[in-house]
Amino acid sequence: VPPSSRTVTHRRSLAPPGDGPPDGRAALPDGDSLRAVNDVRSRTVGSVPSAAPSTTARLLALLAILVAGVCGGLVGHSVTNLQCADECPTLAGSMGVLGAGLAAVGVGIVAVLALRAMSEWRTGQLQQAARDDHPVD
Repeated sequence: VPPSSRTVTHRRSLAPPGDGPPDGRAALPDGDSLRAVNDVRSRTVGSVPSAAPSTTARLLALLAILVAGVCGGLVGHSVTNLQCADECPTLAGSMGVLGAGLAAVGVGIVAVLALRAMSEWRTGQLQQAARDDHPVD
């Protein structure tokens, strides 16, 4: 293939209108090793397994945060309601919201740390498997 016929299609160009071929393609210079963006993506996507926590783990973390928020809200409301001599629905409700927020934030922090630890652990496993498959010695 002659070098002048190798082309890459671009969606948008920063070049002024009228520069380059009329069909919106830019010619690659001779000896250039650029490939189309789709070629690079097709080679890299799926070639290395993800070290991110599974969707199930992330959904369980979200569920734990929601349950903690509900429990914190119930505890905050109940404790305030029991401590009030008179009816204090506004104070009990606000303490319920505060308890829900604090519990959800606390469990959210723990969930994020746990998911990061899972990710790091999985990355270590993948690296060890790569070292076992391709020893340096």
